Amino acid sequence: MEIITGTSAQALDTEVALSKEVYTVEEHARNIIIQNEAQFKAAAEFGRSIKAKQAQVKEFFEPMRMSAKRAYDEVLSRKKQMLDPLEAAEKIVKQTMSEYRVEEERRRKVAEEAARKEAEEAAKQKLDEAAAFEKAGNYEAAAYAMSDAEVMDDYAKTGIAYAAPEKTAGVSSKKDWEIESVDSALVPVSVAGIEIRPVDIKAVLKLIRATKGAIQIPGIKVKETSVISIRK
Repeated sequence: MEIITGTSAQALDTEVALSKEVYTVEEHARNIIIQNEAQFKAAAEFGRSIKAKQAQVKEFFEPMRMSAKRAYDEVLSRKKQMLDPLEAAEKIVKQTMSEYRVEEERRRKVAEEAARKEAEEAAKQKLDEAAAFEKAGNYEAAAYAMSDAEVMDDYAKTGIAYAAPEKTAGVSSKKDWEIESVDSALVPVSVAGIEIRPVDIKAVLKLIRATKGAIQIPGIKVKETSVISIRK
């Protein structure tokens, strides 16, 4: 157990004495009855003594408060010095991961579009084959070619979806959008019943997110991003 000596012991004695004085004040205040001017003046005098005691308590604790604040501020400063590079590193890593996910999504869309066009072209070729077979009287081959054409046409219409990236432990991501540039002269007064002029960036982003990036607003250029979250 810590032994309090010197100034610390004196401070403790002062605090104990103040505590004894303070804890009787509220009860005294509750028992005050004012029925005449003398009692009113006595209450006022007691009120002034309360204010004086408040000042005494504040004066007593102020050095401790300031010392504690300096210690607290120093701890916060040391904490910040360590956290700043870690937070900067996390931001860099998440930005790099986000850029990878955006590029990966772009490549996936390109591949899906290429596959769709390939299926569309294949469907056309099969239709041409079916027509040629039918013209030649080979109805069975024409039927097979027509069936293949229908399959390819279905692929072309519904699209060919490539597998989503595998989940990574502790990591989640979601699509978001950023406004790259704004040409105020081209932006309409309102879109979908929401007034956005003068250009209200928050309202614009709300519309873009609500439509998952599908809405097109004249004068507003946006780009799709990926928001990365990392759990420990």
